[in-house]
Amino acid sequence: MSTNIYQKLNNVKRKLRNTKIKKGGRNDYSKFDYMELTDFEGYLDQYCEEEGVNTYFNWDNDKATLVITNVENLNETLKIEAPLVECGIKGASAIQNLGGVMTYMRRYLFTSTFGIAEHDVIDALADNQKDSGEYKKDMKLREATTTAMDELREGKKAWAMLVKTCGYKTTEPASSENNQNATAKAKEWEKETFGSVISPLDLKAEHIKLIEQYCTGPETFVSDEIA
Repeated sequence: MSTNIYQKLNNVKRKLRNTKIKKGGRNDYSKFDYMELTDFEGYLDQYCEEEGVNTYFNWDNDKATLVITNVENLNETLKIEAPLVECGIKGASAIQNLGGVMTYMRRYLFTSTFGIAEHDVIDALADNQKDSGEYKKDMKLREATTTAMDELREGKKAWAMLVKTCGYKTTEPASSENNQNATAKAKEWEKETFGSVISPLDLKAEHIKLIEQYCTGPETFVSDEIA
């Protein structure tokens, strides 16, 4: 069974995390460095090609959409949207401002989707502000929120992968007989494997690992990895 788009995306993210990317931008006013699109786009293109993933952008009047496609299964795509923001570059023409918006949105969607670390605001803070109790409290809350959101996102992806493997069809309503049977089959698999049915909100890393093993290669599945 070929690798699904979620695994491909994770493989690209892992390669980017292991790549030392130098920040090429400099904010002289606030005196901090930041990552430009050109700093990481070459690496991103290379890793996407290696993993069999294609990316392109759709532009509407009010939003930008990053579309990620599994080239081994063109029906398998992910879409990540973000609202467009205005760009008022002093002395620039309308078309130059449009180019600035498109470059910023591409950079923003790539960094957020592929987990490319950016710490512009943090880098710009004075050392005494970083050492303050209020700052540390705020950063701890941000880290906890980010971790919770990442776990929730991965749990939802794993559940979607499982029900699809069990026969769920996105072209049919959730209430269809086929999709109800697929959902029931997925829950039965969870019950046999984990001892109980687990909500996508509560799936942990060890559960997700077994789901991925089951969906990508049942012959390598080991059901006793979780006590």
